[in-house]
Amino acid sequence: MFLRRNPIIRLLLPMAAGIMLQWYLKIPVIVSIIAVVVSLMVFFLMGALRSFKSWKWAPWRGALIMIALVSVGMIITWLKDIRNHREWFGKQYQPGDIVMAILNEPLVVKERSYKVNASLVYLFREGKKMPAAGNMMIYLEKDSLNGTLRAGDRILFSRELQEIRNAGNPGGFDYKRYALFNGITHQVYLTHKNYHQLPGNAIPWYRQWLLQSRSYVLNAIKAHVKGAKEQGLAEAMLIGYKDELDKNLLRSYTNTGVVHVIAVSGMHLALLYWLLNLLFASLLRKEKTRWLHAALVLTLLWFFSLITGGTASIVRAAVMFTFITVGKQINRNASVYNILAASAFCQLCYNPYWLWDVGFQLSYAAVLSIVVFYQSIYNLLFIKIKYSMPSGNWLQ
Repeated sequence: MFLRRNPIIRLLLPMAAGIMLQWYLKIPVIVSIIAVVVSLMVFFLMGALRSFKSWKWAPWRGALIMIALVSVGMIITWLKDIRNHREWFGKQYQPGDIVMAILNEPLVVKERSYKVNASLVYLFREGKKMPAAGNMMIYLEKDSLNGTLRAGDRILFSRELQEIRNAGNPGGFDYKRYALFNGITHQVYLTHKNYHQLPGNAIPWYRQWLLQSRSYVLNAIKAHVKGAKEQGLAEAMLIGYKDELDKNLLRSYTNTGVVHVIAVSGMHLALLYWLLNLLFASLLRKEKTRWLHAALVLTLLWFFSLITGGTASIVRAAVMFTFITVGKQINRNASVYNILAASAFCQLCYNPYWLWDVGFQLSYAAVLSIVVFYQSIYNLLFIKIKYSMPSGNWLQ
């Protein structure tokens, strides 16, 4: 009965099972494609034939849909793995090749270097230009020249790429897998003498606009908040920008177990969602402007999500509020379990590797715990008032 009221859960579970099967068993993608095609063909064939329309065949039709969803999860996982890409540079790179890479983000200041995520787009070997795909982590020598690089800049270098490896500590954090889940497989260290910056900027216009909007907000914070520590804290708490956060202050928050206070999360988006609904409440009074209310709320909600960096926690909350808003727009108040399952399903379709993300797991575990146990705990803490207030104007 519960699954009937929340059908998206029945889609999410086999999808998640397919994701895990593909990652741990490395099943050839052709097997998954055949499974999808055959199961869907049999499903529609059973629906077309009158003899298979009785209720006793319903479990078999359901099993076919489950097989198709498991296979779809396996296919998405295989496609998301950059190592399966036909032009992945790991299949064709050789030491001595000249690499052209595009910086995907502004430089992140580390203690002894700059760090930046970059996409490899071309390899040059003996005058031959070869298209390539994949991401790498570039560490740059910390000097004034390297500090002028921006997101979207293109660089050429021939320094040998190093495959990302783990530290080798038994039971330690699997950084190699973490990087792979983010599409990063190699790294390289460069000084200003090891690379050549090409003219122009290759960043798309919409990303450039988002970066400019973020810079505008950061400048506004710096103009109205005095003190370097205070500015860094305000930037981290308001838009999730932690590059200027004081390291000692961050260490103090971490050691005391309250580092989540300076992390932009779903709570920020919930407050913004409430304020936007309050601000545009007048648009709900007329049927003709209800759609405008939803459009404005969702546009501003996603704009905030993107300028904060589009972290997984913010995207999760944005997807959930999107489903809530769309549901209200079509006059359907869906079950909270259905909304959670639908948001998780959509996110796993986009990036199946979020299934291993601790933030993803804890976010949904926290929300589910609130939904499941809230009423029981609330009833346990109910306090019956024994004494009633006296009648009359007793304060005088």
